[in-house]
Amino acid sequence: MVADQLRPDLLTRFDDLYTGGFRWLIDNGVSFTDAHHEHSYTATGPGYYVIGTGQYPGPGGALGNSFYDRVLKKQVNCVEDPSAKPIGGDGNARSYVRYGSAGIGD
Repeated sequence: MVADQLRPDLLTRFDDLYTGGFRWLIDNGVSFTDAHHEHSYTATGPGYYVIGTGQYPGPGGALGNSFYDRVLKKQVNCVEDPSAKPIGGDGNARSYVRYGSAGIGD
């Protein structure tokens, strides 16, 4: 689980309010308080690519949150996938189809 933009001090500041599964994670989970991966572009898409694969984003195709696809000749979102189907709803689904490497869950 990644808590994007959650300041670390909030975990202890509101500790008495946590219950259920989140309480269990606080008490039994692992917390990396000083983890680093050397990449300089800190957009959301490339950042999650690094977390999910352990690889540098550029060689894997994680160029940014959106970029110009020369094959499609248009601007695309990094997780845009016209063939993906949402589970339990309508709308646009997302996937890692644009990336050529396996992630932690693969």
